[in-house]
Amino acid sequence: MRTPSELIAELDKAAPSFTTIVIAVAFEETTKFVFATEKDRLEKLKAAIHEGGEAIGMLGMNQRGNVLSIASRPFREYVNDKIACDCLVSLSDHIAKTFGAGEPVADKYFKIESGWRN
Repeated sequence: MRTPSELIAELDKAAPSFTTIVIAVAFEETTKFVFATEKDRLEKLKAAIHEGGEAIGMLGMNQRGNVLSIASRPFREYVNDKIACDCLVSLSDHIAKTFGAGEPVADKYFKIESGWRN
C-alpha cells in the first residue's frame, strides 16, 4: 500500500490533464474527496485514511466547449477490486446525473467518458 504522499504525487501527475481532479476516499456509507487544488490536501488525505477511509482512485473532469467529461481510474491497489471499481463508476454516474448528463443544463451538455488519459 502506498503512502498518502505517493498518492498525492500521482494526483499531481494527472492534474494537468483535467479541469478538476480528486482522490476518492471511500467509507462504508460515504465518500470524501481530496481536490488537487486544496492547499491542505495531504493533511486532508491522511485524516480521511486515519478515520478509516480507503483512497480507492481518482475522478477527473474536463470541460471542452459545452461538454463536461468525467473519467475515473482506480489506484493500482484497487484495480482488481470490484467494489472499489463499482464505487468509482457510481460516483461518476452521480456527478453526471447531478449536472444533467445528456440533457441541456444552462446550454451545456454532459457525458461520461470511460477510461483515463494521462
